[in-house]
This record gives sequence, C-alpha cells and structure tokens, in this order.
Amino acid sequence: MLGVGTDKQDDLLSQQEQEVIRDPDKRNETQLERAAERRKLLDDLLEPRGGAQAVIKYALRFEGRTESPAGSNRGPGIIDDCQKWALGYAGFFWCGAFVGYCAHKAGGCVFSKRNIVYTPAIVADAKARRNGFSGWYSVSKAQPGDLALFNWPGGEFVDHVEIVIRNLGGGRLECIGGNTSEGQLNNNGGGIYRQVRQSGLAGVARPRYR
Repeated sequence: MLGVGTDKQDDLLSQQEQEVIRDPDKRNETQLERAAERRKLLDDLLEPRGGAQAVIKYALRFEGRTESPAGSNRGPGIIDDCQKWALGYAGFFWCGAFVGYCAHKAGGCVFSKRNIVYTPAIVADAKARRNGFSGWYSVSKAQPGDLALFNWPGGEFVDHVEIVIRNLGGGRLECIGGNTSEGQLNNNGGGIYRQVRQSGLAGVARPRYR
C-alpha cells in the first residue's frame, strides 16, 4: 500500500524500508507513484472515504447522544458501537474510541485500536508519526480533522481527546467530542457535544486521511 517494495515481501525488511514505513513522507518519487497505483486498486475494494470534512460531518451526526444509563460508559448506537469497534466490548472511557471510530468510518484512517482508546498513546504515536498519524502540532497550527488532546487539572497527562472542527485563533478550537458534557464534566461526561475549547489544550495529533 505504501509503495515501498515492488512485490510481496517474503524476507526481512531492510533498515531503509523500515524507516520509510515509520515515516511515509520519506518515500521517493517511484514509491509514491507505486503507492498511488495500489491505492486505486484498494479504493475499488473499499467503500468511499472522505477527508477531514467528511469525518467532522459524520461526528456531528451524533451530537447530543448520551449514555444510558447515565454514568455507565454505555449507550445505544454510536456509544456502544465505537467501543466495540475498538476493543470488542463496551463500558470504558470512550472519548478515544469515538474519535477513532469516526476517523476510520468516514476518513478511512487505520489506527492501532488499543492505542486510540488511550490518550497518552495517541500523543506518543503522533509524535513518532506512526499508527495512522502524520504528526503532532501546537494548538496554533491545528487544522479541521485533527485530534485535540487535553490535559485538565487532576488527571494524568492528556486525559481527553476530541475532533477539531475549526481553529478559531487565539488558542481556541471548536471541537466535537464524546464522553464529555457542556459546562460540567469535561472528561467522562457521558455525552457527545460540540463546543469551543481553550482550557487544557495540550496540542493536536494529525491523522493520515486517505
């Protein structure tokens, strides 16, 4: 898919091939052309996918959904669906499962499901440009479709994640996120809401949209 090799790889990958897989931006022109050809073949087999705007539109479909019963980390439709997509069961903190599910379903992103549900792993993957991420950026450079990571007082480093809708400037981002609430619990809030964020923003992870 990345266009690294010319045929099925039976032997161990070379150090150079491993480096290109970790950071696809290092591919040469031949590899990029080969990847484009393979993408066309793959697209014929997969349902259509959009980019960042498609992911945002998809996520906004679920605005206002809440857990049932309240405080259970469970709920009908998207709330249980995103968790079962990620780990095969429901009942855990699901902000990461929600953003990962939306980016996968509408944007064709492929993540380590174990990592997408754990916010510190999202940051680590984005900084290393692996597992479906192209990089880690400051809030000032946030773009629609990025994943905004938050670090609020009382929690461990980065304890929540949402999808960026718009960068409003001045350190403010309009976001849509799961397992949050309006004006009450930022994290583990039990619902899906769209709101302007400024407090606690640690940075943004940028998925590789296909």
